Amino acid sequence: MKKTYIIVFALCALLISSCEDFKVGDNFLDKPNGGDKTIEDVYSNKLNADQALATCYHTLRTRIIDGTGYKYQGIDQLTDYMAGKRPTAYHDGSINSSTQPTYDIPANELRILWTYIENVNKVPDMTDEEKATRKAEVKVLVAYHYLEMLRYFGGMPKIDHVYLPSENTYMERMTVQEHADFIVKLCDEAAKVLPWHAAEDDFGHLTAAAAKAVKFKTLHYIASPLFNSANPFKDGEASAKFITWLGNYKESRWQDALDAGMDFMRTNTKNGDWFGLVLPKDNTLNGYRDAYADGYLNRNNGEIIFPVQKTARWLKNIRAFGNTRYGMNMPSFEHVNGYEFTDGSLPVLDTNASAEELANNEYFQNPYFKKHAPKTKYKDLEYIRDPRMYENIVVNEDRWQGREAEVYNKGREGINNPGYFKSLCLNGFGTRKWTRDYKNEILNRPFCNAYIRMPEIYLGIAECMAELNMLGADEFGHDVYYYLNQTRQRVGLIPVAATNVTGTMPARLICDSKEKLLNIILYERKVEYVMEQERFFDINRRMISEVLKYKRHIIYTTKQPDGSFKIELRDFKWTPFTWADNWDNKYYLQPIPVNEINKQYGLIQNPGW
Repeated sequence: MKKTYIIVFALCALLISSCEDFKVGDNFLDKPNGGDKTIEDVYSNKLNADQALATCYHTLRTRIIDGTGYKYQGIDQLTDYMAGKRPTAYHDGSINSSTQPTYDIPANELRILWTYIENVNKVPDMTDEEKATRKAEVKVLVAYHYLEMLRYFGGMPKIDHVYLPSENTYMERMTVQEHADFIVKLCDEAAKVLPWHAAEDDFGHLTAAAAKAVKFKTLHYIASPLFNSANPFKDGEASAKFITWLGNYKESRWQDALDAGMDFMRTNTKNGDWFGLVLPKDNTLNGYRDAYADGYLNRNNGEIIFPVQKTARWLKNIRAFGNTRYGMNMPSFEHVNGYEFTDGSLPVLDTNASAEELANNEYFQNPYFKKHAPKTKYKDLEYIRDPRMYENIVVNEDRWQGREAEVYNKGREGINNPGYFKSLCLNGFGTRKWTRDYKNEILNRPFCNAYIRMPEIYLGIAECMAELNMLGADEFGHDVYYYLNQTRQRVGLIPVAATNVTGTMPARLICDSKEKLLNIILYERKVEYVMEQERFFDINRRMISEVLKYKRHIIYTTKQPDGSFKIELRDFKWTPFTWADNWDNKYYLQPIPVNEINKQYGLIQNPGW
């Protein structure tokens, strides 16, 4: 008799998996062999089982090419980065539990993962070591999905096996602590089995480093004010039952997160410091920006701890290219204006100044490069801003397809041009992250996307140390400034310090208190992780909705007859920001879809929804 399985997820209808309906065939690097196969077929040999494993990995979601709706455009548009032209239910204020769009519950994904874990032991031509390793990899995948649910919803129902039809299917949401504990348990079990890093030919397989990084990311998230606070972010039944709040504030939660970070660093040291940052080849703008880009793009670079690979190469049919080219993910002037100068200071500009005052403002008229003669080539320009700005943002006169970018009225990348990039820079600049120059810098490059990079370990440890007022050295002889400055020094910026080391440091870089350190750490995370969908969660976990409440502007650049440029400041008018202007703390977590609540599986709605 054929054995039938079901996996029940409280947010979905019953998902029945039998030997008649289990299928493999989703894309993963190279496309797995398609076709319908029974459970017995799939686990009858290693080749088929590897196809099932590929399908497991295909449940990962990249930050740039998966899904529809908000995922199609990217949740960074719901942060202080973006001011795109395509409104969403958040922007127009219509968001509710019937239109919850940002994250689909991974019910089918969990069914696939637990089915693999429970059946791979049947494969006759796999060694016990291979089976144990692959099961451990898939446990990290389960942990990943539970971490994403935690960040979007809070505590969710626990699925830890494939359910039989005879089992009780009434499942309540876990508390935040139970949910986090479940992730940690999965990660700890996996880390004991997996190698620290993958061999070059196995890049893409998850490792002990990935497991420990997910554990650290989880503990770091629940230590943050959203969950770790004396009061809930919003009252409601879910908060009262500790599903969306831990019930109190405990400093020890930051210590738990720090301990997990130190465990990662300790194991990495034992393995020859395998993971670290991609460093520049030379101390030039091109050297700095290329090291930064290689850090989030390149396979086998030692910086990407948790890779996501859903296709083989970067091609123009990847959604990131279309989204960006059609103006969905455009930065606001305020975001671009927020990148520091190379001397560590931030630009100061009165956006209420008159047009005449702005026309005579040397910084505003030369915002990207030092004032120079008209028609100067990129190679001869002197950069004045954080090198990451040039890699994250398409700006006028920067390098572009072997020439200078034309981000001005009727320029090839500017507004009012009829060409391919007519909507790329509608705000006066465009998004460069991931798509780079749409040509030789990215096309046909081996595809890689990162869920966790080393900067998250460094900056997360720095944040834990700041929260604990830990200014002294750790077991490695490193202090909070060491971890904070890793990403800054990679791109040649002035390090943050407790005192005015050089005598000329701007005040914002002299951080001798918890508050100052946290401010600069969050700033550093903001500019490091542009378009990597971390800012959305930083705003939520730190409960800093105030950063969303600002009047957005664009710039309008015209080329003068002598080849110089005139820049004007204009109001942004593409979309409203209704949810930000009328903030309610319920937005810190997403609603459970009301159709799932109505199925009476025992679910409780998040506060305010």
